[in-house]
Amino acid sequence: MKYPNINKILIFALCGIGDIIMLTPTITSLKKNHPKSEITVIVRKNMPRDVLSNNPHIDKIYNYPDDFIINVWTGFFKSGQKLKDLHNLVKEIKFLLLLRKEKFDVSLWAFPGETKRGAIVSLLSGAKIKMGQKYKIFNIKTGLFYDLTIDLDPRKHVVDCNLEYLKKLELNKFEQELCLSVTNKDKKFAKLFLKSHSIKKRESIIGIHPGGDKSNTEKRWPMENFIELVKALDNGKNRKIILFEGPDEEGILDNFKGANIIKCKNLLFSQLCAVIGQCDAVITSDSGLGHIAAALKIPTVTLFGPANPNQTRPYGNNGIIITKLDPQFYLDDAKMKFLKEEGGKALENITVHDVLAALNKVLNLSKAK
Repeated sequence: MKYPNINKILIFALCGIGDIIMLTPTITSLKKNHPKSEITVIVRKNMPRDVLSNNPHIDKIYNYPDDFIINVWTGFFKSGQKLKDLHNLVKEIKFLLLLRKEKFDVSLWAFPGETKRGAIVSLLSGAKIKMGQKYKIFNIKTGLFYDLTIDLDPRKHVVDCNLEYLKKLELNKFEQELCLSVTNKDKKFAKLFLKSHSIKKRESIIGIHPGGDKSNTEKRWPMENFIELVKALDNGKNRKIILFEGPDEEGILDNFKGANIIKCKNLLFSQLCAVIGQCDAVITSDSGLGHIAAALKIPTVTLFGPANPNQTRPYGNNGIIITKLDPQFYLDDAKMKFLKEEGGKALENITVHDVLAALNKVLNLSKAK
């Protein structure tokens, strides 16, 4: 079945910064296949629009009124704040009614996401063709309320999973490049930032992000390991270390001291990207900052514990992932039930020596290109 009349496309990207960056090849591909189409992207209420505002393939960006207020599957008003919940519920319904007036031809619920909720929200959006990931009800897999579905494959990267939607629409132009633009204004800011910290051109710059999403702190490498790593790197000549702190991580940089350390915090998202773009390599746990670096083609070293690197590693061939879990672990549903526990142990087993070796490798590979 062909889908020729796709003029208005709605994309729900109610996910984190890294997930949104990994969605950009799908957005680019949709526009390549339907260059005259209008693409609208819905992001979380607190998501900085800079993540997508410079993307030339997006026409409109809206913030969802509230994060995940309705949960039809487990019951309404469970927070105990019934009046507030009712108010937010009304706001959410009003927002969805406004979307219905747009008369979208296609809606896409980005992978990964809350797929049960996505099915309901997609249905209420009124899009003619609704796409999303299959989900389970009473342990039975279904695509209820979706017209076209994709399935979870633990061997596939998030980028490739989202591109599966295009195959369902029988499209034939695929783009796999991540899209994250840095304006000249922000590039100028980054250069002034380096100059203000007396960073010279001959010095290598290593970016390190010791934090991560506050709702997934188990994905962070232990702080004492980051401290030891920074001490080891601080002894090197002609090297500066930029430590990044996000809004979820206030105070974590207080743990670090050193002659060649620069602490980077309280930046706008676009400025953060520009500074990352000046790094020679970036070291991080599984977090959005690693995906920013990958999109800017900065070599990365990413430390994995309770997450599947097959799916969420920084995309491309410009980085190294470190995990102490057997690769087959992620393909075993029975074992994956214990991912949080086993992954946490594995993350703790990553040594500073492992990270330094990987860093040297990515820097050498980068020089060889």
